[in-house]
Amino acid sequence: MTDNSEMMPPVQMSSVLADTKQPFLKMSTRWDYIARYLDIWKEMIKFRGYAVISFIAGIYLLFSFTIGAVIALGAATYFWELHKFRLHRLESQRSVMIGH
Repeated sequence: MTDNSEMMPPVQMSSVLADTKQPFLKMSTRWDYIARYLDIWKEMIKFRGYAVISFIAGIYLLFSFTIGAVIALGAATYFWELHKFRLHRLESQRSVMIGH
């Protein structure tokens, strides 16, 4: 029997696959990397707070001021969707493969 490993050259990856405009991380410190996403994280927290407050106001107004409850629950849904949009930007599952 012959050893086939001598006949076949080693296979190495030589390309970058990424679903982003900047496939390589450009940072000098960890803070530089975090600072890029800090505003998005703050907006996510802010919109989640608005959604919870609007939902509580909608439940409170449900039996006393129905039109206000509909508006408040609609605002809660709107802010929750904005929260999920910001969360998606932070938790993106992009695959980056770097070969050498």
